[in-house]
Amino acid sequence: DKSILNINKSHFVNNSANYYGGVINSWYSTSVLNNSELINNSAYTGGIVYSGNNIDTTILNSLLDNNYANKTANYVYSSTDNLTINNCVILNENNESSIYCYNSKYVLYENWWGINNPSFALLTNNILPNNWRILIAENHENNLTKEINVSLNHLSNSETISKDLINRTVYFTTTSANLEFESSNITTSINNRYYGNLEDTFVRV
Repeated sequence: DKSILNINKSHFVNNSANYYGGVINSWYSTSVLNNSELINNSAYTGGIVYSGNNIDTTILNSLLDNNYANKTANYVYSSTDNLTINNCVILNENNESSIYCYNSKYVLYENWWGINNPSFALLTNNILPNNWRILIAENHENNLTKEINVSLNHLSNSETISKDLINRTVYFTTTSANLEFESSNITTSINNRYYGNLEDTFVRV
């Protein structure tokens, strides 16, 4: 019916559907999800979104975490649609199918998939995103300070961006250095001062 659904700054947690789309089941229309959190939702197909013959389906600046489908596409099932997912955090601890496109056009870019080398053969059924964010940790030392710089603004195609991600927590683990903090919020990059050496320091987002 060419209707338009706009969702902004919303939280969808622990929703379920017996068949299609744990949060959105959309046909012949336009759906936009922005600045939202989608966690622990489930359906038979499309744990978050099922879109059939849509004009456009767009997910921006959002967190997609631990959603589930009994059959296909734990997160988004897109059929004959124009799918865009940009600047999102897409987490899938089990490394299972998250996004499935059937006869759809798609643009997936500037998303953080939880690791630097996602298995897109599993996560997106062999759809290769335009690019994705990678985590880089660098040591910076001078005569006055020692710092670890952690950034999520580098892309897989060697470009960099300044756009903020939805807020995440970065964790530092070490036995050889004294850190200014062991965890902190991160949207693009942060610096953590330290004393000692970094021989066994680990960074996790």
